[in-house]
Amino acid sequence: MFEKEAICREREFKGEKAYQSLKALIWNLRLPSSFRVMLIESVLVPTLTWACELWGMQEALSKFPQKVLDSAVKGLVRLRRSASHTGADVVALEFDIMSVHQMASAARTRAYFKYPQLKSAIAQLMRNVPVTPRSRGLWSLETHIWLRQHSPHAFNRPPYQAVEWVKKDILSAYARSKRTTAHFKKYWDYHLSKSRDYVTQAKGFIRDTYAISCLHKVRTFAVLEGLRLAPERYQFRNNRCPCCLQPVPETIEHMLVTCPQWEVLREETGVSSIIQQISSGMRLSSSHRRDAVQHGVVPGSLKYESAVFSYLVGGTRSSSDRGVFPRWLLSKPLRHRDQILDQLGTAAPVPLFVVIARHCAILLRKRLALLRRNGIVAPARANAADVGMAALPHLPQVAGPGERQGEQPPPH
Repeated sequence: MFEKEAICREREFKGEKAYQSLKALIWNLRLPSSFRVMLIESVLVPTLTWACELWGMQEALSKFPQKVLDSAVKGLVRLRRSASHTGADVVALEFDIMSVHQMASAARTRAYFKYPQLKSAIAQLMRNVPVTPRSRGLWSLETHIWLRQHSPHAFNRPPYQAVEWVKKDILSAYARSKRTTAHFKKYWDYHLSKSRDYVTQAKGFIRDTYAISCLHKVRTFAVLEGLRLAPERYQFRNNRCPCCLQPVPETIEHMLVTCPQWEVLREETGVSSIIQQISSGMRLSSSHRRDAVQHGVVPGSLKYESAVFSYLVGGTRSSSDRGVFPRWLLSKPLRHRDQILDQLGTAAPVPLFVVIARHCAILLRKRLALLRRNGIVAPARANAADVGMAALPHLPQVAGPGERQGEQPPPH
C-alpha cells in the first residue's frame, strides 16, 4: 500500500533539485520568455507531476509540489518565493502555466476515461469495479465522485474534451473563490489572458527581450508602487504620488497613463498617441455622459485610468469584447525573413506590445533613478551572488598631508 503524501513530498524534494539546476536560466531576463517557460514545462513539471494519476484530485496533496512550481513561476519575473509584489497565480496565468492541482486532476481524468478503452488487463479492472460499502476508497469510485461534484461536464465526452473541461472548471472555481489575491482579480477583470499570445510572438524581437520582460512585470502587477515601495522611507503617506507630487495614489495605472512626470516620455516613445486613440474610442454620447460622470469613467478619474490601462497592456473592458486593441498583437506569425529584417532594423511597423514594452523598460529605469535621488528608495547594494562583485561604502574624500580639501592629489 503506497502512501500518497509520501509520494507528494518526494516530488517536492526532487522538484526543488530540478528547479535549483534551472534557476540561473529561469531568472535570466535576457532569454526569451517562451524559452524559459518551455524549460519549466518540459523539465520541472514532469518531475513534479510524476504518478499524479494516483494522487490527483486532492488539492491538499498538491500543495507540496505546488510550492516548487510557485518559486519557478515567480522566477520568470525575478521574484523570490516570499516576495509580496504579486501572487504566483497571476504570473502563472500570464504565461499559461497550470497549477499542479489542475495538471494532476486532468491526468487522472484522462486515465479514468482512457483505461476502459485499452486492450490490457487494466480495462477489465475498470469495467468490473465492485460497488460495496468497503469500496469507497477505490481509485475509480473516488474519481467518479469527484467528477460529479466538481466537473459534471466531463462525462459523455471524449477523453481529450473531458480533460479540457476539468482544467476550465478548476480555474473558474478558483477565480470565484475567496482565496484569490487582489492582483489576480484585477488581471481577471482586465481580461489580460486574451493577449497571452504575445509571449510566443516575442521570439521574433530578440533585441527587445529585456523590454518585454518589463512588460511582463507591468501586466502581472509585479511593480511596487505607492506605500508598498518603501514604507520606512516613504514620506508621502497621504496618498500622494512620489513622482509627480500630486494628491493621487501612485498605482501602475496612474504611472503608465496619466502621471505628468512621464508625459514627455510618453510623447517620445509614441505611447501618448496610442492613449489618445484609446480615449477617442471611449468617447461617450451626451445622453450617457451623466451616468459616466457618476461612475467615474471620465478623463482624470480612477476608472478612466483603469479602462485605458486595460486596453494599453492588451486587455479589454468586458468579456463580450471580441479581441484586444487593434495591432496590439501580430496578425500572423513572423516568417524567417521578417525576423531577419527586424534584426536589421528595416522591418515593417512593430506590433503595439513591443512599443509598450520599450516604454515600460525606460519608465521603470527612470522611475527607480528618480526615487533613489529623492531618498525614497535606498541606493543599490552590492550583492556578490547577483552582481558578481562587492563594493565598499561611499566615503568622503579626505585631504592628504599637504593638500587642501577639494584639490586633486598630484600625479605620481
